[in-house]
Amino acid sequence: MENLFTRSATRGDVLLRAGTAVFGAALLAVAVGTTVKSGQAAAQDDLDNRLHTVSSLTAAELGEYFDRARSIELLLADSATFRAFEPDGAPGSHHLTGAAEVPLVLDPAAKEAAEAMAYLEELYLDRISEACLIDANGHELARVVRGIVAPPEELSHEEASASFFAPTMQLPAGRVHQALPYVSPDTGLWVISNTTPMVGASGQPWGLVHFEVALESFRPQVTDAQHNISIVDVGTGRVVLDSSRPLDPTPAEDADFGRPISAQMRTLLAADTSPDPTTIDGQRRSFAPVPTTEDNANRWVVVVSAPAVGGSWWASMGPAPVAMALAAVALLVFAALNLRASHRRLRAASLTDELTGLPNRRLLTDRLDRALAFGTRKGLTSAVLLIDLDRFKEVNDTLGHDYGDDLLRSVAARLTAAFRTSDTVARLGGDEFAVLLPEVADQPAAIEQAERCLALLREPFVVQGFNLGVDASIGVALCPHHGCAADEVMRAADVAMYEAKADRRGVLVYERSLDGHSPSRLALLGELRQALQDDQLVLYYQPKVDVTLGRVTGAEALVRWQHPERGLVPPGDFIPVAEGSGLILPLTMYTLEAAVAQAKAWLDAGQAIQVAVNLSPRCLVEPTIPDQVRQLLHRHGLPARLLRLELTESTVMADPERALGALMELRNLGVAISIDDFGTGYSSMSYLKRLPVDELKIDRSFVMDMLAEGHDAVLVRSSIDLGHNLGLAVVAEGVEDEETLTALRALGCDVVQGYHLARPMPASAFTDWVVSRVPIAVAGSVTVEGAPPAR
Repeated sequence: MENLFTRSATRGDVLLRAGTAVFGAALLAVAVGTTVKSGQAAAQDDLDNRLHTVSSLTAAELGEYFDRARSIELLLADSATFRAFEPDGAPGSHHLTGAAEVPLVLDPAAKEAAEAMAYLEELYLDRISEACLIDANGHELARVVRGIVAPPEELSHEEASASFFAPTMQLPAGRVHQALPYVSPDTGLWVISNTTPMVGASGQPWGLVHFEVALESFRPQVTDAQHNISIVDVGTGRVVLDSSRPLDPTPAEDADFGRPISAQMRTLLAADTSPDPTTIDGQRRSFAPVPTTEDNANRWVVVVSAPAVGGSWWASMGPAPVAMALAAVALLVFAALNLRASHRRLRAASLTDELTGLPNRRLLTDRLDRALAFGTRKGLTSAVLLIDLDRFKEVNDTLGHDYGDDLLRSVAARLTAAFRTSDTVARLGGDEFAVLLPEVADQPAAIEQAERCLALLREPFVVQGFNLGVDASIGVALCPHHGCAADEVMRAADVAMYEAKADRRGVLVYERSLDGHSPSRLALLGELRQALQDDQLVLYYQPKVDVTLGRVTGAEALVRWQHPERGLVPPGDFIPVAEGSGLILPLTMYTLEAAVAQAKAWLDAGQAIQVAVNLSPRCLVEPTIPDQVRQLLHRHGLPARLLRLELTESTVMADPERALGALMELRNLGVAISIDDFGTGYSSMSYLKRLPVDELKIDRSFVMDMLAEGHDAVLVRSSIDLGHNLGLAVVAEGVEDEETLTALRALGCDVVQGYHLARPMPASAFTDWVVSRVPIAVAGSVTVEGAPPAR
């Protein structure tokens, strides 16, 4: 009986172990199967995300081009240069002179229009290949092809038959027709075109502005060798561009464009231009429609493809040890339990700023899109406040980044507490914040909120035992007043913020006049470029005089524009335009060339007069500037000590390390260097004492009011003491009366400059002034270099 029970127990134990083994094996099989399936799903999700990112970014870039192209067309159509062609009532009247059928020359208005279109091609190099102005009869009034102005005999009179002509002439003012691809008869390339009607006072179109863009310029660039990017036109069912297939470089004018897409893809896109990622012919494909308008004949969809995730990658997996299998099962269970929480944490991290916990730019943009859409439907006004902290870099440089980070957290907390829970306070990066007010009563209400915000930020922050004071510049933009899309409103707020920062105005609402991208600015930029070529710029010189000895120590060279129609244009009208474009470097080199040549002429005449020229921030970080200055001095044979370069605090502090390197090279040449407009920036003392400068110029705004404003007098005295303690000569600008001159002499100022002594004058007048002037009154009898003794 015992043996029977023993055998039964043993049999039961065996069965239990066998059952456990079977259960374990089944569990392992499930775990391995689940792991394989999850791995394939994860790989496909990762591939889909990467393809979606590429397709979305490419579509957004193309959409931005269409928007920019429409904006450029409308700016051109609204400019006075093109409106000068509006007929005066006589049939067929236009601005061509010569024979009726074959005009001989373009008149000035047509030439000006052609040059404007040529400059447009220069702005968008390798994009715009042809631009023209056409009247209502299909006659070209002006045309530019690849930057070359077409002569009158080559202008076409048959443009009315072009595919873009009739649709454009049926549009009202303010609309732009964007045509399907065709072979340009002028360039022989596949192009798309942008055309807008020129509508006269009668409300009827009298012509159109048209430019062509080479289709090849839209070719998408791939960064992953396995990716292929193509642009498909849904309307025609053809491939517009393919990253792996170049266009025919010499197509026939009647050639069929592009190859047809597959029937499966055509059916898919016919139902939805933005379908979910799908696998077609072994390729995983992601789709993103390009934003467009009703006047755009192109209905493009970006298709990004890559080899689909295969099923054979796991076939070579061998049997794993039981311990590894159990560990895999345990990890799988742990991952399943934590997957949802991890997903939430990752999503939150992608939408928030790591330092402050505030929404980041991505989340702000999403909420702004939603607020604008809701406001448009309900007729509400929304506002964005773009906030940039002033003097924040000084905190980092002086106290360290730990203090700077704590200050940013404190700013975030104060802003969050100041606004409603329905508002969004976000950090965009660095020392830049933004506040979205999804509903405000009107513009004064938005300004009131911005001014309240500014007042809160100006209250001291206690950071690690220090009382830190900061200021801010706030740009305000409203929807629908300044735009109805998120990027338009953000850009408008950004323009207003930078203008507020430049003028130290605290709070500023966006105005169109603040925006540099206007027809008048484009026109002025083109005229300035021509002025540099035609030597329309002249230099005026303002003397710098030693306060103690009364002698001339040098002259500051100030550029003026002798415009053939406007007369003498002051620098305040064109220097900002040059600063905002690539013309500032050519303008600076033009000024340096003329100033050095004049200094050499004075030296040859027996007058050793040092000339000073201002350097902009862009010029200072240009790597070739030191070498260009060296060659310039050598070419004219001028001693380097007779050239002085002046730069502002903000110029130096924009990139201190690069500025220091460039200034050291210039100083090693023997060139003298000054800090200009001292007191208006936020230069770090640690950088100031490292700079190879020998002169400090106090800004005129402090000098002019030093007798009336006690604070300005203190600033002037402190600046003079600081300059002398650093071993620098001190120059006071803006000396406009004898009382100010006397006060500066008493404070120990070294050199003065201003209208009380002399206004800026041409070189010949400056020479006469130096020779004939009576020195400023000082103790004893003194003489000026090159001048007779004082009497």
